[in-house]
Amino acid sequence: MDMTTEQCEGLTEAQNKALLALLQANSITEAAKACGLTRQTISSYLADDKFSKEYYLARREQLERATRAVERYALEAVEILREIMNDKENSAASRTAAARAISERAKERTEADLLLRVEILERKK
Repeated sequence: MDMTTEQCEGLTEAQNKALLALLQANSITEAAKACGLTRQTISSYLADDKFSKEYYLARREQLERATRAVERYALEAVEILREIMNDKENSAASRTAAARAISERAKERTEADLLLRVEILERKK
């Protein structure tokens, strides 16, 4: 669900406003100010099963969108790092930093793949 344009069924208008504010804010207090509710009201919403489930699903969708955006630019970023690494006119420090960045991303990707495999295996149990 795109929380910027849709409302969650089963939530009140105030809860929908709170949900959107929580997705955009850095804290419950900030979200409360943004949607005109008290911090206590938003905290009580978060304690509600229906609201907390919708909030979780919206946060997960938000994270998935951000991850897809990062993945779209990852190849371009690696290409830029490769160019820096291979350009003999760049300083050794720049070339080394680019190489290290590529190596770290490769390691992180391998770790993420392994964690996904473990999660899949655990679900099969």
